[in-house]
Amino acid sequence: MKIIPIGGLDEVGKNMTIIESDKDIVIIDAGIGFIKKKEIPGIEIAIPDITYLEEKKQKIKGIIVTHGHEDHIGAIPFILDSLSIPVYAPRMACELIRKKLYRSRNNISPKIFPIKENNEYKLGDIVFEFFPVCHSIPDSYGLLINTPCGNIVHSGDFKFDKNPTIGNDYKTNINHLKRILKDEVMILMSESTNAEEEGYSISDEEVKKSINSIIKSHNNRIIISTFASQISRTKIISDACIKYNKRLCIVGKSMIENTKIAKNLGHISSYEELMIRPDQINNINQNNLVILTTGSQGEKQSGLVRIANNNDKNIQIRDGDTVVISASTIPGNEVQVNEAINKLLKLGAKVITDKDQTIHTSGHAHKNELKELINTVKPKFFVPVHGEIKMQMAHGKIAESENINQENIFILENGEVLLLKDKKLEINGKVPAENILVDGKNLIYEDDVIIKERNQIYKNGIILVTILSDSKYEINKIVDLKSYGVIIDDSYENIKFIKDSLEKNINSSIKKQPKNKKIENFIKEYSSNFLKQKLDIKSKIIVSLVNHG
Repeated sequence: MKIIPIGGLDEVGKNMTIIESDKDIVIIDAGIGFIKKKEIPGIEIAIPDITYLEEKKQKIKGIIVTHGHEDHIGAIPFILDSLSIPVYAPRMACELIRKKLYRSRNNISPKIFPIKENNEYKLGDIVFEFFPVCHSIPDSYGLLINTPCGNIVHSGDFKFDKNPTIGNDYKTNINHLKRILKDEVMILMSESTNAEEEGYSISDEEVKKSINSIIKSHNNRIIISTFASQISRTKIISDACIKYNKRLCIVGKSMIENTKIAKNLGHISSYEELMIRPDQINNINQNNLVILTTGSQGEKQSGLVRIANNNDKNIQIRDGDTVVISASTIPGNEVQVNEAINKLLKLGAKVITDKDQTIHTSGHAHKNELKELINTVKPKFFVPVHGEIKMQMAHGKIAESENINQENIFILENGEVLLLKDKKLEINGKVPAENILVDGKNLIYEDDVIIKERNQIYKNGIILVTILSDSKYEINKIVDLKSYGVIIDDSYENIKFIKDSLEKNINSSIKKQPKNKKIENFIKEYSSNFLKQKLDIKSKIIVSLVNHG
């Protein structure tokens, strides 16, 4: 058996793992990762590299999904463009995937099967069974994987919460896992997101108390921002509004869609008597209003950022408004979140974050919860997944403290191949696992020349030069020189001086150009080098030759 993580290691997001036997392949999750804003201009998301999978299309039996977060399902439309395979997913994830496929308009009609936790799913010679876990989205599961070489447990994203907001069905069900663990577990793959955090994660019950207190005690308009998939938070806020006689308006396309899906699946009530539409906001008592919106991560087109930029047609910040950011900031998003907060403060709002009150809890297990899972599963081998390298290493230390032998703990990189054979596990090679960048509907590698050019233009600007040449390139005239994003003196006199100098130097240097080089290439290279030296710049320079005879 081979276990190959293609994404999700030494990073937060882009989760994907391949389970491969001699005959069959099954994929676990297929998520997107978020690119830091200034890292690659114009690119915001990346997907896993499926080069290895494309080479083995005939072996692939399907994608198994643990839950419906973007870092676990976001890449599925792109992958189904290349691979015609079925998807097996929890109910909420099924609906979210269908929405994504509809929006992508890629004319594919994949088979999407909603899973049930007491069923076994036989995909070739690999058998999957699901056990429910508590996470920050309903219908989240871990996996028991029965393979020809032994059992593997994949935790999915999980935590232990004795009082989850959405009922007992959404506790991490250790007893269920114990019941289905009939044989020794060879490998435990467990998520590492909060492996550095001591103790236990905060219960949703504590968040409920804080949000209830805010909604009860603030006699002004309240705007709450959280993740669109945080259905439990939507329920807490909705219940508090009913309790304290407030009206609720949900703003943001993804949050409206997710709330509707959750209602249809029975995860939350309809709250029809509570809700108002965004176009009704200014027709009711503002001090009796709670607005729930997206944008807790400072996303460019999100509801909260539009409000902070004064770009929302229905909501303008007023003195006395209270803005509650009910989320923790994902690493890499600090700058844009702080920018939104500063704008809100300037407009007169009071801003409450998770640093001020317990208004958010992570959906990921802390140290003691991770220990509990290890002690329940008692694996021979341990592989920490889903996290940056420091998180993986911290999780490895936890496993070691729980009597897992150090030589049986594998801190992997994306693409490394784990080979399980004869009850032994070893790293056996590596497969392609690059970041595949998404630019609209186009996919490109991170080291593509286009990305290098984009970075150069982003940092240093661009100069466009048009040269008019005769048929033999003996007489060349600079007819146009334009700069974009380059700090130079663009007065008529200076631009004319630069054009005249370049023109003179080109025409005098052509006679000295190497005989083995095309004259067109010589002119372009010479012009580019001349301008960079003359202006002391690193800009991208594009030279166009127009032949007039």
